[in-house]
Amino acid sequence: MGSLLTGLGETRMLMKLNILTLCIGVPLAFALIPAFEIVGVILCIVVSGVPSIFVGINWIWKSFRTKADFRSSVKIFLASAIATMATYVFLNVFDAIAWITLTVGVILFLATYLLTAPLIGAINQTDINNLRSMFSGLGIVSKLLEIPLTLMEKPLQTHLNRTEKEN
Repeated sequence: MGSLLTGLGETRMLMKLNILTLCIGVPLAFALIPAFEIVGVILCIVVSGVPSIFVGINWIWKSFRTKADFRSSVKIFLASAIATMATYVFLNVFDAIAWITLTVGVILFLATYLLTAPLIGAINQTDINNLRSMFSGLGIVSKLLEIPLTLMEKPLQTHLNRTEKEN
């Protein structure tokens, strides 16, 4: 939302939203941080931004008749939640030194997300083609990104093949 408002030149509205977040965040910080320490910091950051998000979305809708695609956001959140749960469960039974645990956790999360996102419709072939096109001029980066993009295409192709056989 911040990028949209900045791009539209609506910095005054962006400032108002940031002031709203500050006015909610400061009292929350005094209440939550002493009681919950680092968890209080995280809660404060998350909770203090919520009213600004709702006010900003409402203002953008009234001013520009533009709204977010919440269905896609829920699908992306669901894919992330599934990957997070799988990683969390695995790492609770996996016992290793910290850097190995971190590496295995990152790989497991990414693999689970890259397989889950296409299966639940959070990403489709058009999205993958758009990503390929966007990163095509970045040399070695585009070659590295080809690996996860190809990984995401496999479940899509399997799903499409299954759908064609049913019809």
